Amino acid sequence: MSKSRRGPAPLPGASVAIRIESCPKEGKAAVRFLGRYFGTFTHHNAKGSVPCPGDNGECPAAAHKARKIWKGFAPAEYYRGGQYGDWCPCVWEVTENLNEILDGLTLRGTVWEISRVPGETGKPEVSGVLIATAAERDLRPTFDVFPHVARIYGFRPMQWDVKSHIPPRLRLDPVKGDAPPNVQSRPTEAANRQDERTPEETARIRAMLDEGRKVFGRVPAKVVPINGHAHTMNGKEAHS
Repeated sequence: MSKSRRGPAPLPGASVAIRIESCPKEGKAAVRFLGRYFGTFTHHNAKGSVPCPGDNGECPAAAHKARKIWKGFAPAEYYRGGQYGDWCPCVWEVTENLNEILDGLTLRGTVWEISRVPGETGKPEVSGVLIATAAERDLRPTFDVFPHVARIYGFRPMQWDVKSHIPPRLRLDPVKGDAPPNVQSRPTEAANRQDERTPEETARIRAMLDEGRKVFGRVPAKVVPINGHAHTMNGKEAHS
């Protein structure tokens, strides 16, 4: 799942080196958390992500001017299907958007379906849905994720175990109410509106149709002139 280049796939049942995994570009991943995640700040440049040590002057000026991005890293397992059928240990990357969903929750043992969904601006965002909770007896002990994160960043200075700097989005429910005076009717009302004819007008129209049937039998849908004679679309001649 990670974007970095992989070596040969390990055999089923063989031990694996802990890798940092992230949400796939397409499809879904089932992730089981073994403990809480730890956050750090990064900057993105042409070479990828670099850690930000903070405003202490240790961050290169060119990199520090770039937008600060928060990332979290959690001890976790992801499910491998097919010939594996197991939960593979990893460090799972938590994005700023996923943090809004997971923040404050007790994660150990919870299983999440993680995928990319269209955000408010249409751009895909990593999201998660809680789908199960595993029993403690089925979980391996948690492990320290810092050495694995420090390794991919070249053991450069970084802030560690910091909260996201982006406040969560405020979400409120809409309130039902009457339309304002300048709105004549709601779209749903107009779409569901019944025939507005009065009973008298409806009766008059029906009487006219009945009278027409008595005189002409069946009113033709359309009359087309053919060779000087008027014919209906069903081939019967119409007389004027």
